[in-house]
Amino acid sequence: MYDKLDKAGYYINKAYSIIGAIFLSIIIVSCSVQTFTRYVLNDSQVWTEETARYAFVWTIMLGATVVTRNWSHASLDFVVKKFSIPVQRVFEALTYLLVMACGVVMVIYGVQLVVKVWGSVSTACHYPISLVYLSIPVSGIAIAYHSFVHFLGVWFKKEKGAEN
Repeated sequence: MYDKLDKAGYYINKAYSIIGAIFLSIIIVSCSVQTFTRYVLNDSQVWTEETARYAFVWTIMLGATVVTRNWSHASLDFVVKKFSIPVQRVFEALTYLLVMACGVVMVIYGVQLVVKVWGSVSTACHYPISLVYLSIPVSGIAIAYHSFVHFLGVWFKKEKGAEN
């Protein structure tokens, strides 16, 4: 079961990485257009800043899921490393459960926020604001999923974690 979930997590991560790269490209193009039109044409475009800002939000939120899958967060584990391997595994499992709970909270409150702002549009470009806030539950789902798979890896002793 763990292996199938981990493989599915790989494909979810791949999709989120590609979508995140697309949003990053949108940021680069939008900022480049803004710079060109402002300094070369002396006529800045109103859509570029808002587009870059909302693409940035999606890039960060999708990037958080990739970091969760790869478990490449910054961590201060010098205290935990002083304990025995079994105790380290308990701390590791609790960490995964805590991150999973955060992902679930992101989904629950993110959906509520999307519903609350449904119908609102952005000022300059009239983008639906709900699409921006949709990044919260979308990333929360993947964060909870990846954390759950990591937890199962510790539970079934398939993750290296504490032995490193």
